[in-house]
Amino acid sequence: IVAEVGQTDKSAVEVLHSLTENELWVAHNVWGYSEDKEGNIIELKVIENGKTELFPGPDYRYRMQNNDTMLHYYHSTETKLGAVYYTRPYEVQIDGNNIKLTAYHYSVDKIWYSKCWEILAYDENQIIIKSTNVYQEPMYDYKGNIITSDETYLYSLIQLVRYDNFADGKWKDAITEEEFYELKNK
Repeated sequence: IVAEVGQTDKSAVEVLHSLTENELWVAHNVWGYSEDKEGNIIELKVIENGKTELFPGPDYRYRMQNNDTMLHYYHSTETKLGAVYYTRPYEVQIDGNNIKLTAYHYSVDKIWYSKCWEILAYDENQIIIKSTNVYQEPMYDYKGNIITSDETYLYSLIQLVRYDNFADGKWKDAITEEEFYELKNK
């Protein structure tokens, strides 16, 4: 996929900012890499060609607000109101083609965590990212219990593509993650 990325005169940050009013950056491919106790590398195809068969998520939809904030958009059906779009704002620190994203997670843990994006390749319509976590965000089962694993997370490779008219613009009315958890816990 990296070999298929075109050319652009814009910086990675300029490309992240270049969305029109109705566009988002959406994951077309996501691969997760971990290591088991024997040192074997395990590849997990989380999203392949825009489809996931693992679970109803995950949500990899982003929109750069300014050089200080990136919004991560989620879609959830876990409230009494049904389907809800909500956002998690990330504080952004830019160092060349590397971006550190830090957010407060309002889930069970209510903690701060960071992930680092190394931009491997990009053009006007796609961005290839190697994502590593400073803090590994916990994964929960449907009952809210932390899922444990014998594997050590290494990194994810993410192919974001420019996506127009996502969900008929409903994402524009997304609530905050804090508001979502208040609705969910009512």
